[in-house]
Amino acid sequence: MSYKVINEQDWQKYFDSLSRDMRDGRNIELAVAGSNLGSQIEEENAEFAGISYDPREQVVHVYTDSLDHAILQPREVVAIEEGDTLKALSIRDAE
Repeated sequence: MSYKVINEQDWQKYFDSLSRDMRDGRNIELAVAGSNLGSQIEEENAEFAGISYDPREQVVHVYTDSLDHAILQPREVVAIEEGDTLKALSIRDAE
Protein backbone atom coordinates (compact mmCIF):
# COMPACT_ATOMS: atom_id res chain seq x y z
CA MET A 1 0.00 0.00 0.00
CA SER A 2 1.38 3.40 -0.93
CA TYR A 3 0.29 6.90 -0.01
CA LYS A 4 0.55 9.58 -2.69
CA VAL A 5 -0.02 13.23 -1.80
CA ILE A 6 -1.65 15.04 -4.72
CA ASN A 7 -0.34 18.59 -5.13
CA GLU A 8 -3.03 21.27 -4.99
CA GLN A 9 -2.24 22.57 -8.48
CA ASP A 10 -2.99 19.04 -9.79
CA TRP A 11 -6.31 18.47 -8.00
CA GLN A 12 -8.60 19.53 -10.83
CA LYS A 13 -6.74 17.45 -13.43
CA TYR A 14 -6.45 14.45 -11.05
CA PHE A 15 -10.17 14.47 -10.19
CA ASP A 16 -11.17 14.87 -13.86
CA SER A 17 -9.01 11.87 -14.74
CA LEU A 18 -10.38 9.86 -11.83
CA SER A 19 -13.95 10.64 -12.90
CA ARG A 20 -13.26 9.40 -16.43
CA ASP A 21 -11.42 6.27 -15.27
CA MET A 22 -14.02 5.22 -12.68
CA ARG A 23 -17.22 5.73 -14.70
CA ASP A 24 -17.70 2.02 -15.15
CA GLY A 25 -20.48 1.40 -12.65
CA ARG A 26 -18.01 1.10 -9.78
CA ASN A 27 -19.46 1.30 -6.30
CA ILE A 28 -17.83 3.28 -3.50
CA GLU A 29 -18.14 3.90 0.21
CA LEU A 30 -18.19 7.53 1.31
CA ALA A 31 -17.03 8.07 4.89
CA VAL A 32 -16.86 11.39 6.72
CA ALA A 33 -14.67 12.02 9.76
CA GLY A 34 -14.53 15.06 11.98
CA SER A 35 -13.52 16.05 15.47
CA ASN A 36 -17.11 16.83 16.44
CA LEU A 37 -18.78 13.77 14.84
CA GLY A 38 -16.17 11.03 14.70
CA SER A 39 -16.12 8.73 11.68
CA GLN A 40 -19.42 8.02 9.95
CA ILE A 41 -20.41 6.23 6.74
CA GLU A 42 -22.41 8.67 4.62
CA GLU A 43 -23.02 6.23 1.76
CA GLU A 44 -22.26 2.57 1.33
CA ASN A 45 -22.16 0.64 -1.93
CA ALA A 46 -23.13 3.77 -3.90
CA GLU A 47 -22.49 4.04 -7.64
CA PHE A 48 -19.67 6.51 -8.27
CA ALA A 49 -20.73 9.30 -10.64
CA GLY A 50 -17.72 11.64 -10.45
CA ILE A 51 -15.52 13.98 -8.46
CA SER A 52 -14.61 17.59 -9.22
CA TYR A 53 -12.65 20.50 -7.78
CA ASP A 54 -13.55 24.16 -8.22
CA PRO A 55 -10.46 26.22 -7.33
CA ARG A 56 -12.35 29.55 -7.30
CA GLU A 57 -14.92 28.32 -4.81
CA GLN A 58 -12.40 26.03 -3.07
CA VAL A 59 -14.75 23.06 -3.00
CA VAL A 60 -14.49 19.39 -3.93
CA HIS A 61 -17.71 17.64 -4.95
CA VAL A 62 -18.03 13.86 -4.75
CA TYR A 63 -21.00 12.61 -6.77
CA THR A 64 -22.78 9.29 -6.46
CA ASP A 65 -26.02 8.16 -8.04
CA SER A 66 -27.93 9.67 -5.12
CA LEU A 67 -25.68 12.30 -3.49
CA ASP A 68 -23.55 15.39 -4.07
CA HIS A 69 -21.16 15.62 -1.12
CA ALA A 70 -19.27 18.93 -0.86
CA ILE A 71 -15.92 19.29 0.91
CA LEU A 72 -15.32 22.97 1.61
CA GLN A 73 -11.83 24.46 1.68
CA PRO A 74 -9.90 21.24 1.08
CA ARG A 75 -6.33 21.35 2.38
CA GLU A 76 -4.87 17.95 1.51
CA VAL A 77 -5.62 15.13 -0.93
CA VAL A 78 -3.97 11.74 -0.46
CA ALA A 79 -4.46 8.76 -2.77
CA ILE A 80 -4.02 5.36 -1.13
CA GLU A 81 -3.01 2.90 -3.81
CA GLU A 82 -2.17 -0.76 -4.12
CA GLY A 83 -0.12 -1.13 -7.27
CA ASP A 84 -2.02 0.83 -9.92
CA THR A 85 -5.35 0.46 -8.10
CA LEU A 86 -6.87 3.30 -6.07
CA LYS A 87 -8.08 1.84 -2.76
CA ALA A 88 -9.05 5.06 -0.98
CA LEU A 89 -8.94 8.81 -1.32
CA SER A 90 -8.50 11.00 1.73
CA ILE A 91 -9.52 14.64 1.44
CA ARG A 92 -8.84 16.81 4.48
CA ASP A 93 -10.67 20.13 4.83
CA ALA A 94 -9.80 23.25 6.83
CA GLU A 95 -11.58 21.95 9.94
